[in-house]
Amino acid sequence: MAKYFAVALNLDGVYPPQLYVYEVATKEEAIGRALEESEEWVGDVVGYTVEEVNVESEPVKRSCMSKENLDSFVQDYLNYGRKIQAIKMVRAVYGCGLKEAKAYVDKLC
Repeated sequence: MAKYFAVALNLDGVYPPQLYVYEVATKEEAIGRALEESEEWVGDVVGYTVEEVNVESEPVKRSCMSKENLDSFVQDYLNYGRKIQAIKMVRAVYGCGLKEAKAYVDKLC
């Protein structure tokens, strides 16, 4: 049976950590997929955290972090000129569409 796992990868030379959310059977499978996707980033993986995420009701339940932490991550992306990555993170955490994620990020600009 598939579950949702959130994986935050700490990459050498990349800040903030990259967040991935997957519907998979095991933590190990989620970690493996995150490591595959992280190959697009420059820098070696220096650490990670992984948590099972509850997605049974509201989209916000997908979040493995508080709203304040998400806002902090989004602001860090914006400070580094990475608006697209900020939007991707909001979509992954909240499970919302592109329009909603962009509006969320734009409020923090």
